[in-house]
Amino acid sequence: MLKKLNYIYIIILILTIPQIEKSQTCGFGCLGLSGVYAGYSFENYVADGLNQQLNNDLQSLGIYDQEFNFHSGQGFRFGLNIVRANFDSYFFSVKGYYQFLEEEQAVTALLLRREESEFKSKFEMNHWALGFDFGIPLVSFMDWKIIDGSIKFFNTKLTNQVLVNNVIINETNFSIPKITVGYAVGSGIVIHIIKDYLSLEGTGMYNFTNIEYLSNDLNSDRIPNENSKTNLVNGGGFSGIVQLNVGIPL
Repeated sequence: MLKKLNYIYIIILILTIPQIEKSQTCGFGCLGLSGVYAGYSFENYVADGLNQQLNNDLQSLGIYDQEFNFHSGQGFRFGLNIVRANFDSYFFSVKGYYQFLEEEQAVTALLLRREESEFKSKFEMNHWALGFDFGIPLVSFMDWKIIDGSIKFFNTKLTNQVLVNNVIINETNFSIPKITVGYAVGSGIVIHIIKDYLSLEGTGMYNFTNIEYLSNDLNSDRIPNENSKTNLVNGGGFSGIVQLNVGIPL
């Protein structure tokens, strides 16, 4: 699937270059570094394997009235528009970005000689991505991104901490053992604040995500463990992004 999407990107670029040469209007630049952007997003996911493992660990300690429920991360996004070309009747972009995406939860219980113990987990689904979008102008100050798609390369991490009286007594780190690829597709609106130079962009997407497990390099522990029949993240969900684009016309 990844190879097919790479071929699609190459074909689109080849078809777009002649149009760029003939275009009379080329907002956000033609070829080269044509803009940067920054924004904030949330992303939903189904993390059954992660939640089951963490909650099993809680129950082994006798904690049954509380549980972890990881399902949605938030974070900043920073990227650049490799190609961002505006034509009379449509626009096209090829872009790359890095997304910070994390969710943190904690459970507090009276354990260890009745001292207050806190079990804290931070789940990070940071990733690099290569994307494209295609759309049309609606009015002079607004465009419609008909389709926005991306390929994501995850750098997933999990940090578990045990705190007693707000002092960390144990910390365990898990990371992804191999490159894991995800996909996203959606649509959005671009509002031009200063034509070709500054715009505000809002996008809604659906993400296809599947991450098998994380491992600990020190002791080879896995989350979820080898007996689990459910992947760490076994499904994607909807996400929303709001970002500010700064254009550099060439």
